[in-house]
This record gives sequence, C-alpha cells and structure tokens, in this order.
Amino acid sequence: MRTLDQTFETVSGDLLATGLFDADRLERLGSHIAGFPELPRHRLFFEYRLHPHLELEGYGHGFGKVELPSVLQLGESLPTLERIAGALAEDPFAHDRPLYLDIGGDSDPEFVEYDFVDGSFSDAPGVFFSFPTPFRWLWSIGLPGLEAKLGALVPRANASEKGPFWEFLEALMALEAGGATSSGFFRLGLCSGRPGGWVRILLIGPTPQALMAVTAEMGLDFDECTVNWLVAYLQSGGWSHASELVVSITILDGVIVSLDIEAPHFHKMTDPTQRAAAVGAFCHALQHRGLISATVAGILSRASVRRVGRDGEGRVLLNHFKFGVSGATRGRIKTYFEMVLRPREPAPRSMLLPTASEGS
Repeated sequence: MRTLDQTFETVSGDLLATGLFDADRLERLGSHIAGFPELPRHRLFFEYRLHPHLELEGYGHGFGKVELPSVLQLGESLPTLERIAGALAEDPFAHDRPLYLDIGGDSDPEFVEYDFVDGSFSDAPGVFFSFPTPFRWLWSIGLPGLEAKLGALVPRANASEKGPFWEFLEALMALEAGGATSSGFFRLGLCSGRPGGWVRILLIGPTPQALMAVTAEMGLDFDECTVNWLVAYLQSGGWSHASELVVSITILDGVIVSLDIEAPHFHKMTDPTQRAAAVGAFCHALQHRGLISATVAGILSRASVRRVGRDGEGRVLLNHFKFGVSGATRGRIKTYFEMVLRPREPAPRSMLLPTASEGS
C-alpha cells in the first residue's frame, strides 16, 4: 500500500523554506505521516506556539465526515489507523449518531491530532467529536441530559474546587436565559496520551460580556484586556460575529484548568489576496501590541497563502489563532496552519473516496 510520506516528500523542501519547520521536526513529521495511506486528497494541519519564538507543537489530519470510516477500512494493517479506530470507539455519542439527522452541522472535517512531546510525535491520537443535533445547544438538551451523556468523562467536581465545569455551564445558561444569544457545542476532544481525566470542549456563541461575568462569578482569572482588544479589532475590520467567540475549555477531572479564545478564523476567505492581506494586517497588529516578534510576524505573513511542491501539489494556508485567556494557558498564543495536499500521480482507483469540497 502506498503511504502518504511519498507525496509529503515532494513538498518537504518548500515547507522547510517557509520557516514553519526546522529540519529535525520536518523529518520526524515525515516519519509519522508514513503511517497513513495515500489518498487522492489530504488535509493536514500544524499547530504552533508563537512566543517567544515559533515552535511546532503538534499536527493532525482532517477527514470528511463520510471519509474516515473508509480510510480506516483501507488501512487495517497500519498500526496508526488501528489506534485511531480505538480512539474513535470512545465516542460518547456513538449510539446517538445513527438516530438523528445532522441538521445545522458545520462543514469542518473530523480531526485527528498528535502532540509533539519529548522530541517526537506521540502515537496516541487525539480525536475531536462533533455533537449530534439534540446535544448541540445548551437550551435544547439542558444540563441534566448533557451530564447524563458526558458525566463519566466530565464528573462533578468537589464544591471546594475552583472552576467546576458543570457550575460554569449552569452560570452561563442562567445568564443567557431569555437573551438574544445562546451558547452551543462545537467539538469534544479526547486523547489517551493526555493525563487521565483530560477533556476539551469547544463552545460557540458566548459573548465576551457573558464570559467575563461567569468567570468573575466563579472567581476565575480572565484576561479582559486581550479579549476586549481582539473583539475591537475584529469589529473594526467588519468581521461577522465578532462579538461571539469560539471558546476552548480544557478540563481535568471535572475542573476547568484553562480557557482559550479561537479567533480570528481566516478559512472562510476564499480570495487568496484578501486572505494574505488580512493575515498580514493581523500579524502586524499582534507585533505592534508586543504579542509576537517581528520575525514570527514575518514568517506567518509570508506563509499564510502559499503553494508548495514541484508541481504545486500542496497549498499552505493560515487558518486561525488561539489566545489563552484564563488559567494554565493565560498569555499563550498559538496559530494553526492547514495544508491541502494532492499526490502528483493519481491514487489507485480502489482508494478513490468521496471527499468534502476543498474550500479553503
């Protein structure tokens, strides 16, 4: 079976030239990618910490919602895919998915990611599960229904603990009751390679004001200054939904250990020139605020929209940023790049799978 590393090798030189990789991590990345079968189209993403310097902290694969089961069947003999299958078996919504239409679902791929730890990429995949329709909005499922589904993964914390997750949701629901906005759920992240009791939940829709009020009520620290600056920047640029945030909540044994804001998202910009200009302007703003160095700003701007490979097999795009605003990650900034990669030679007909539209 042909594996992805053969195609990845054709773009590795150009990737090294972007400044996004050093030679050692690029080589280790190529070795890890060899565990995946060659497909007609791949969507990879790369995760970077931005301060004090650019550092690759993980990477992953994105698959269309109907694609991943077929990929796993193709590569039953590959240990990498066997481990993914094992991780997917932990889906708390597995029995619910066949029962409901995916009404109002997002078009994002299903993500499988790997941390870079102690000089190598982990073998333990992190998987991010979408929420079935009835569990997608706080107002529709209610906390008792959601806790019945997720309570084994996210237990009720002791009353003495600071930042219990279920109390956070209760306070957010009370604040939003009867209001114009309502928070919902985007993804549930699980990873056997993280500490026991680790869960990540991505919320969509809460306003900055709601987050500030709830964190203050619970006695959690919150970087209001950075959040207010970020929202003001987005509003000044005419970004839609600038006042509604994607919030990444990291939980350990039922307690919130960090909150991160994911924004701005550039992936909906289909015009390459517009996208490059928007990324460049935002990087300049981050540099001006002292959040990233001039060197990092330059690397991100130059690599934000770029073709790689001898025949343009790969397309590198800056997707979005992530700001730590509370707890263990406060003050940390990350960014995520994606790379759409196609082999120079057509994949075997037996491996031609239905894929999501490429988009950008």
